[in-house]
Amino acid sequence: MLKEIPYKYIDRILYPAIPVAVTAEYNNRVGCMIAAWWTQISFNPFLIGVSIAPERYTYKLIKKSKRFGLNFIDFRYITKLPYLGDVSERFMKNKVLKSGFTIFRGKP
Repeated sequence: MLKEIPYKYIDRILYPAIPVAVTAEYNNRVGCMIAAWWTQISFNPFLIGVSIAPERYTYKLIKKSKRFGLNFIDFRYITKLPYLGDVSERFMKNKVLKSGFTIFRGKP
């Protein structure tokens, strides 16, 4: 049976979604932000799209380093995510490590 959902509740059908931690590193600073809204753009080549506001510190690190990582976080770590979303690396150095996550660097 189909049920009409009022528009004001539409965001509830999109959750739970797998949160994505967007990371970037430049000049020994590792930025990380949580992106709850992302989308797969293509299967071949495999592309994922995420939007980042230019005022975000992670955006500035991406622009300078020209590299970033997308990290799909398992729900068992959900309690650590608010810290990554609420605290800016701009003001709190090493926030990723302080949140309890380990940093792994990918291949260039």
